[in-house]
Amino acid sequence: MTVQKEKHFVAPSLSLRYVSTSKYIFAALLVILVEWLHYEWYHLNSSNVIGNGLFLIFFYVISVAVVDWLRKLFVDDRLLKNIELRNSISKIINRAEDYICLVSPYLNLGNELTESIIKAVGKGVEVTLIHNSRAVEQNSPPAEIKRLLEAGCHLYHHPNLHAKVYFNERYFMMGSVNLLIGSFENSFELGMISNDRNWFQQIHKYTNDILASDITRPTTVDDAEPRAGFCIRCKSEIRYDYSHPYCSNCFKSWAVQKDTTSKEANCHHCGAEYEATINEPLCAGCAKGAVSGQ
Repeated sequence: MTVQKEKHFVAPSLSLRYVSTSKYIFAALLVILVEWLHYEWYHLNSSNVIGNGLFLIFFYVISVAVVDWLRKLFVDDRLLKNIELRNSISKIINRAEDYICLVSPYLNLGNELTESIIKAVGKGVEVTLIHNSRAVEQNSPPAEIKRLLEAGCHLYHHPNLHAKVYFNERYFMMGSVNLLIGSFENSFELGMISNDRNWFQQIHKYTNDILASDITRPTTVDDAEPRAGFCIRCKSEIRYDYSHPYCSNCFKSWAVQKDTTSKEANCHHCGAEYEATINEPLCAGCAKGAVSGQ
């Protein structure tokens, strides 16, 4: 499957209609208010300075209230936490009609969200996921990545990605939550959802800048294939997993003390002699290759 790297997300058409409609309504209300002011002005006693001043203050307060009412009517801003974040991401996916973009450093969606994304693709929705280059190595189940790619999703990875933002053509959500089951179930998370067009434009530009970056790469099925690695203590061959660089026996031994500074014998990736730790299991050469996406 040929994947075009550069996507260009544009301001949502529905929000544009909302903004356009609100302008017409505001213009109509303003005309009515001005005409009312014109009528009242000539019926006020010109010498009644206090009365005229109070009338102008009243007109200003009403105008501010009208603008605030219009914004609340056409712009939906809400603060979300924990399970509300998961529900909002589900709605962004399930209610999309044109496109979905999910930006998260790490991916472990679980079956429910994965099925929702695949269903959206089946309806003709273009789905783009952008993740950190180490996501597949650390958190993402390879089978999940394969399913998304085979369904027609566009996946990209960037080595320095840490942003979390999720949007379709109508709404965007951003905050602290990753697309990880544990983030929804075990962490205190906070975020916000909105359809504000000005925010949308900035988020679209930010997302397009990530996709246009020279070090952003398409994620392929090969990236999701399990790779061989080495236990950093005994050098036995194990599945490469950046966050779990020990074999089961050595991990049990390490877990007695849980010393994150414990110096081991080998690089987890190439097996070369290296004073690896559980937090830094790669030698300098392998770490450089991981960051560059090689």
